[in-house]
Amino acid sequence: IRQVHITASTLNNSLSDSANVVVVFGSGGVGSLDQATVGPVPFKATSGLPGITFRNLNPGTRIRLFTTAGRHVQTIESGGNTEVTWYLLNTGSSRVSSGVYLFIMEYGDQKREGKVVLIL
Repeated sequence: IRQVHITASTLNNSLSDSANVVVVFGSGGVGSLDQATVGPVPFKATSGLPGITFRNLNPGTRIRLFTTAGRHVQTIESGGNTEVTWYLLNTGSSRVSSGVYLFIMEYGDQKREGKVVLIL
């Protein structure tokens, strides 16, 4: 959220007015979580990347990650961003192990499930 000052005037400058406007950046999003991308999958530690990135999100999207046994690993909120990275840490800030992890992305009444593979 950012406040900006806008001034408008006619072409001949005979009339002008101004206003302070609050602008919410990134509020539009992409609409459907079906348009979100996740990668790289599989993630390889040798790639040099910091983790798995979720892109094309609606701001305010929540992503929950689980083991295949259903144990909660981490929850990530996109906040006002349309992209967020999971740095391969659990809720205790320890690095996770190689394996398959399930994710649930939620935004409003939308929900999308998927999986990622880590080779560490």
